[in-house]
Amino acid sequence: MLALRQAGGACFVQQAESCVVAGMPDSAAALGAAEQSVPLEGLPRFLLGRCVGAG
Repeated sequence: MLALRQAGGACFVQQAESCVVAGMPDSAAALGAAEQSVPLEGLPRFLLGRCVGAG
């Protein structure tokens, strides 16, 4: 994930509070691999916004 981010890819994680395995998003954030943390219920809107905004 860090390599993707360093190459300019969009990398985000689910917020740790709503994640079953909170260590995964926390680890990505600690590495600087995640540009944004998104709550589970907000993921669909976030993804649509990123797709629409990319075009």
